[in-house]
Amino acid sequence: MKYVPIFLFLIIHCTLISQQSKTDSLENLLPGTEAKEKLELLLALAEANEKVNVEKAIQYGHQALNLSDSLHDDFSKANVYSSLGYSLTLKGQYEDALKYTRQSRDLFKSLNEEIK
Repeated sequence: MKYVPIFLFLIIHCTLISQQSKTDSLENLLPGTEAKEKLELLLALAEANEKVNVEKAIQYGHQALNLSDSLHDDFSKANVYSSLGYSLTLKGQYEDALKYTRQSRDLFKSLNEEIK
C-alpha cells in the first residue's frame, strides 16, 4: 500500500512527459509548412496543450483562428472555436468560453456539420 502514491506519481509524470514530447514534435513541424497544414498543426497543438499548458493552448487557438479567417476555412474555424471554448473553460473564463462555444455551434449549424 505504501507504494501506491509513488506508482501514481510515476504514471502521471510519464503521461505528462509523453504529452510534452508530442507537443514538441508538432512544434518542430510548424516552420516551413504550407498555410492549410499549419492550420491543422496549430489546432492539434491547441488541443494537445489543453490539459498540459492551457495558456499555450489558447495562444495556439488564437493563431489558428487568425489563419482560418485568412484561409476562409469555416469548418476549421468552428473546430478552433470549440477548442478555445474548452480551454477557456479549463482556465475558468466561463463567459468567454461560452461565447466561443456558441460561435462553434452556430458555425457548425450553418455548415450542416454535426457538433463534435
